[in-house]
Amino acid sequence: MYKEKFLERWANRKNYDKSIDVKSSEKRVKILYLLIAFSIGLFFSIPVIAFSNFFEHLPLVEKYAILLPIIGFFSGVELYIMYKLSFRVVKYLIEKYDVDLDDENYISSFKSVATRVALEMREPHVDIFNIDSRKNLSRKKEFFVKILYKLKIVLTNTVVKIILRRVVVSNSFRVYVEYISAVVIGIWHSIIAYIIFSKMINLVQGNRDIKTYFETEKDTILSLSKNGKVHLFQIVGNRIVEKKYNHPNLQFIAFKLHNLTNCKEIENHALDDNEAYFKIEEKLSSEEKEFTKNFKKLVETYS
Repeated sequence: MYKEKFLERWANRKNYDKSIDVKSSEKRVKILYLLIAFSIGLFFSIPVIAFSNFFEHLPLVEKYAILLPIIGFFSGVELYIMYKLSFRVVKYLIEKYDVDLDDENYISSFKSVATRVALEMREPHVDIFNIDSRKNLSRKKEFFVKILYKLKIVLTNTVVKIILRRVVVSNSFRVYVEYISAVVIGIWHSIIAYIIFSKMINLVQGNRDIKTYFETEKDTILSLSKNGKVHLFQIVGNRIVEKKYNHPNLQFIAFKLHNLTNCKEIENHALDDNEAYFKIEEKLSSEEKEFTKNFKKLVETYS
């Protein structure tokens, strides 16, 4: 269904072999992660700024002929250390919540899902059960979002410098603008770390709670009418369209649902259409409506 990219395959081979200590509390791990991420952003920005100031007197072409390799080296090391740190945190949460890395109730394994989170890669647009995740998504907007997503750190650094130069009028303080921007980059790294941690918490808790839900409600789901089962898929489908991408927890719910019910009826219904959604809902009994209402809460909680 989905072919993993080279970076994903490399990360999957290199980062999940060794077990990790999970005795530390989530709160402690989270705080340490944010602090170390800030330190990495700050530490690797300062030498680049220092070199830039040192070669300030050189002609532009000569200056950047020297600076670009330096920037490339420090940026490469910075990204590598950040990713290794992120993978340790991701691995900690996976082991803490005892998630099966090879669980294939996703468009790929849970391992690949976690890897994409750690590497800050967007979840791929792969339609499941004919649900078009990009139904209401502008292709132009998607393209620009992808570009901005990849350039976010560079753009942040540049914008911060421009703003600071506007604000700091006194020439005696302008020399510090670059160093202030290094602090902002450190803060930005902490924000990225916070986003990664939050996404992983959502995934590991979702994996656990969704499994529990299906174990508890298995008999009720199987006892639903054909329309009731189709409506469960429609709830997932409409949520995917609303989110504009296949959130991993929605993939998990959809595949768990399909594996449990083996519902053939979904082939005859639009699972990502609002009108079809309400037509089916009207045909449900009051008990089925109540059950699907609670199912919808689960879907919305973890996506």
